[in-house]
Amino acid sequence: MQIFKGSQEDLKRKFELNPLTVTWVGILRSRNIFCTEPVLELCRAGGPFEEMFKDRTLIGSLDSQAQFNALQEQYNTQEFFQLILLDNGSEKVIALEDEVIAEQGWKQSAPEETALSNVSKSPLVPKMNIKGVEHLFGEEEIARLKMIIATTVSSSEKIEAIRKISLSQVDEKDKSLLFLHTLGDPDVIVRSEAASALEKTGFDEQMGNAIIALCTGDDKQQKHAISSLGNLFLEASEFEKGAILQIFLTTIKDKNYHQHVLNILEILANIIPDLPANKPMIERIMLNALENLISDFDHLYEKMYLIFNALKKLDENYVGDFLWKEIKKSSERRLRSFLLTLIVDVRDCDESKKLMVLEVGFGDEIDPIYIRLNNAIKSFGVKILDVLTERFEQSKRVTEKIQLLQIMQEIISGGVISAKKDKIVEIFIKQFATAHKALCNSIMEMRLLFDEEVSESLRLQMAKELLVNLDTGTIDQYHEAVRSCLIRMKGIAVTATLKVLENPISVEQALFAGSALGDVVINLTDNIDDEVDRIQTFCFSQIEEKPEHIEEIYKVLGRLTTIAKAEDAKKIGQYLLDNICKSYRPYAVIQALSWVGLSPQIEHELKFDIGYLFMSLLDRDVSGDFTQSKELPENETLYEIDMKVSAFTDLIPFLIKGLERMVVSEDTPTSLQQKITERLLRKWEDVLSYKMIWGPKNTLDLAYALQQIAIHADEDTKNKIIESLFKKIEVFSITELLVEIFAQDFLADNVVKSARITVEKLLEFNKDKDFQGPEDKAVIMRCIGKMATAKKLDVDELKSEQLRERLIFSLFEGLRDRIFRVQNILQEVAGCAHVSEKLKQEIEKRLA
Repeated sequence: MQIFKGSQEDLKRKFELNPLTVTWVGILRSRNIFCTEPVLELCRAGGPFEEMFKDRTLIGSLDSQAQFNALQEQYNTQEFFQLILLDNGSEKVIALEDEVIAEQGWKQSAPEETALSNVSKSPLVPKMNIKGVEHLFGEEEIARLKMIIATTVSSSEKIEAIRKISLSQVDEKDKSLLFLHTLGDPDVIVRSEAASALEKTGFDEQMGNAIIALCTGDDKQQKHAISSLGNLFLEASEFEKGAILQIFLTTIKDKNYHQHVLNILEILANIIPDLPANKPMIERIMLNALENLISDFDHLYEKMYLIFNALKKLDENYVGDFLWKEIKKSSERRLRSFLLTLIVDVRDCDESKKLMVLEVGFGDEIDPIYIRLNNAIKSFGVKILDVLTERFEQSKRVTEKIQLLQIMQEIISGGVISAKKDKIVEIFIKQFATAHKALCNSIMEMRLLFDEEVSESLRLQMAKELLVNLDTGTIDQYHEAVRSCLIRMKGIAVTATLKVLENPISVEQALFAGSALGDVVINLTDNIDDEVDRIQTFCFSQIEEKPEHIEEIYKVLGRLTTIAKAEDAKKIGQYLLDNICKSYRPYAVIQALSWVGLSPQIEHELKFDIGYLFMSLLDRDVSGDFTQSKELPENETLYEIDMKVSAFTDLIPFLIKGLERMVVSEDTPTSLQQKITERLLRKWEDVLSYKMIWGPKNTLDLAYALQQIAIHADEDTKNKIIESLFKKIEVFSITELLVEIFAQDFLADNVVKSARITVEKLLEFNKDKDFQGPEDKAVIMRCIGKMATAKKLDVDELKSEQLRERLIFSLFEGLRDRIFRVQNILQEVAGCAHVSEKLKQEIEKRLA
C-alpha cells in the first residue's frame, strides 16, 4: 500500500493540491494520521475529495469508521470512491477500499514478496526474489557497476548501479561493504538507496528505516532518527556500528543538515568510547569534526571538547600527534588556541608550552577559548615558569606582559623555589625603569615583591626603583600604587626611603619619600622597636640639617608616636610641642602633633597640653590677622589677602582632624573629650550664625569631625550633634553625614526621634521643585536608600515600617525617572536584614 510519508515539499511537488488541503494534510500528520498516494491524487483541485478534506469536522470524524462514513455521505463521495480508515494501533491511514482489495491481489500473485514498510522508500524498488535474476549480470558488468558506485558523479547512475548489484550474485558480505561505503555519498537520495539495499543483505530493519528517515524525512523525523540511531548503537553489531558511524559522519558534512550537527556531535561523543581504536577511523572523525568546527566555531567548540576528549581515550598519542600537526598548519589564532587546550595532557614539550604562552598573550581575557588556554598553562605549574619569564622579557606588548604577570602570580602562589623567585624579581627590576605605567602597576601588585624568600638585597633594590623612577611631574593613581607597594614592603621600604631622603634627586622625590615613610610607619608590624630607633635617629639628624622636605620629617615623627614605646613616644611628643614656635614650618609640627594626640602611649598631661593648644589656635581669627583693606576712589573697599591666608588650608584642617582623633581615641581622658566636643559644637554654631567666616572646605571638615564624634559618642552627645547639624540639613553634604549617623544599629529613643524628622525632611526634599535637578535627585536617592536600611526610623515599630515603606516607594519613583544608580541602591536595600520580606519581594518585582 502506497502510504505517503514525504515532506511538505514532496507533497507539493508530487500532487497539485489546494494550499488549504496541504494545511489539513499536515494537521492530520501531526495527529499520526496518514493518507495513501491514490487518496491524495483524488484531493487535487476539482477532485472528488477536495471539498471534504477542507471540512473542519474531518478530524473529529476519524474517531470511528461510522462517523467517517457519515461525512462521506454528506459530500456524496461514495458515488465515486469509498474511503476506509485503517488503524494498526500506532497510526491511522486513510485509504481507498479499492487499494485494500488490490493489496490482497498482489499478495496472491506474489506470495513470496514481503509487505512494504510503513516508511516511504520511494524511489526505492520493492524486494524481489526472481529465480535466475542473479545470472543476468556478468563479472565485467558487476565490476563496471562497482566502478560507477566508487567513481561516478551522477546520482541516477549510482542509484541504478546499487539496485543492479542488490539483485546480482555478488557475495552478501561484499554487497554489505559496498553499500556501507555508499552511505558516505554526498547525495542524500543515494544514501537512502544504499540503506534500502543494506536491508536486503540482512541489515537490521529498524536501523535501516532510521537511516532512510534521516535521509528523506522532514525535520522532526530526522531528529527522531538521529536519536534512534544513537540508542540502537550500543546493541548493534560491529558492521552496524560502522554503518551508523558512516551515516553520522556523512550527515554532519551535508550543509542541509546544519540544524542537526549539534545533536549528532553529542551522540558521537557518547558512542566513541565503544568504538575500536582504529587509527583511520579516528582520523576520519577528527577531520570531519575540524571541518565542521572551522565552519561554525562559536556554536560547536563546546561539543568538540567532548569529541576529542573521547577520542584521546581510544589512542592518546595518535590524537595528540594529529592535533599537533593541525596546530602547526593552522593560521587562525583562535582555532590554534582551541587545539592547544586539547593537547595539554598529551604533549608536554617545550615547543607546545612556548606556543601556548605566545597565543594566550594575543587573546581576549573574557573569551572562553583563551580562558581555557590560560587555565591549561596554569596546570603545568612551576614547569612552565621559565617559558613565561622568557616570553615576558621578549614581549613588547604591555597588555601581553600584564596577562603573563597574572598567570605567573597564580603559579608562584602554589609554591616556587627561592632561586626562581629571585630570577623573576631581577627581571622586574631590569624592566621597571622603561616600562609603561600600566605594566609598572601590575608589577607592584605581584606578591613576590613582599615575599621574604626573595633575597633582601633584591627587594631593597626594587623599593629603590619605585622611588627613583617616580614621575614627580604629576600626582595620580600611579603614585598611590607606589605608596601602597611600599607600605606592604614594610622594613625594606623603611630602608629604601631613608636612603632616598638622605640623598634625594629632587625636592619632589624627597617630599614623596617622606610622605610614603609616614604611611609605612603606621603599618609596621615587625621589629617595631628597632625600626623606631632607626627612624627617629634619622629624623632628628635631618631636622638639624633643615632640608627642603623637613615638613615631611616632622610628620613622620608624629606618626612614629603611634607605634613607639611610651618612653620614645613621650620624648617625640614633648620635642614637637617644645619646638612648635622654634620651627620655620610650624604648620608641619602642628600636623605631626595631631598624630601625637592619637597615640595610646602618650601621658594624659601631654594630651591635655596638645588639646588646649589646638583649641586655642582654632579660636584665633586668622582671616582678620592676614587681611588688609585699601580704599578705592569710587568709595569701594578692596581686600588684599596675603600668603598667610594659607592657614585656612594648611592649619585649620589639621587642627580639626587632630581634635577629632583625640575625641575618638579611647585613650583620651573623658573630660578632655567633652571639652573638645563642646568647643567644636560652639565653633559650628559660630559658623552657622556668621560670627566667624569660614570657607566651604573648612566648614565641611568641621561637620565631618562632628559626625565622627557622634558615631562614637554617648547618646546625649550624639543627639546634641545631630540637632546642631540638622540646622543645615538642606546642604546635601551635611544631609549625607546625618544619614550615616542614623545608619547605626543601636540608637537611643531620643536619637530615633531625630531619625524620623530626617526621613520626613528627605521625603519633602524629594518633592521640592528646587531639588529636581539630576545631581540633587541622585544625592537625595542615596540618602533615602541609606535611611531605608536603618534598623529603626521611629520609636513605634509600626510607624517605623510605614516610614521605611514610604522611603522605598520614593526609590521606586526614582527608578521610574531613571535617576542615577537607583537600581543599585534598591539592590542594596533588598539585601538589608531590617527590610521586611514583603518589601523585598516588591523590590525584586520592580527590578525584574
